[in-house]
Amino acid sequence: LNKRALGYEKIIYLNLAKNELGKATGGTLKELLWSEGCTLQHLDLSSNHTLDGYDIAAAVKRNQSLTSIDVRDIPTANTDAVFDFFASFLLQDENRCQLGLLSCDAFQVQEGLESLELTGTVRTPTFKLLAGVLKYNRSLKRLQLASTGFDGTAAGFFQVALLSNLALEHLDLSSNPLADEDDLAGVALVADGVASHPTLQTLKLDGAALPVAELRGAGGASESLDARDWHLGRLSG
Repeated sequence: LNKRALGYEKIIYLNLAKNELGKATGGTLKELLWSEGCTLQHLDLSSNHTLDGYDIAAAVKRNQSLTSIDVRDIPTANTDAVFDFFASFLLQDENRCQLGLLSCDAFQVQEGLESLELTGTVRTPTFKLLAGVLKYNRSLKRLQLASTGFDGTAAGFFQVALLSNLALEHLDLSSNPLADEDDLAGVALVADGVASHPTLQTLKLDGAALPVAELRGAGGASESLDARDWHLGRLSG
């Protein structure tokens, strides 16, 4: 696939799912994704049980063409440590990788997906990875993270994501530990990310979903605001 003379540079989608690729494939992945002029955009590595998660992440880190990857059912690619590694470079200001679609065992953000809901308690590295993907995603419009344990640490990740995201319209963070913080620092981080977001319409922290555009006085917003019976709480009030 690195041999441009053979026409392989035209390939933008590569599906290697359900093979028997192992640790030795890591070097080949790096050679492919690090090659000058790589045009690959979509890579499916799912169900290759012995692939090394760190090798996958390292290969992706230095690539500029890839926008979608599937690492489901690869045990070493679905650990907190590898999620954290992926997310750390995705959230960097000078990151080269533009990964806006990612399918893993914790969540699936696939092409054309407009709504995503996570349920149950979500671990911090998962929030971090989701934020990294959200930073570059251009299709997801509704994200529901109610009652998932979203806290001030997760808010820091999402602040970075929201400052770059250009598509999200509705964000639900209700029933989460943000309310337990004495200084509401996590809420402040979310608010900073939301303040100049170009498309976000509603943000739910507690009570009713807040009409973001109206609250920040965006162009075209009404001159009056009726907040009766919104059940505003400590966070949204």
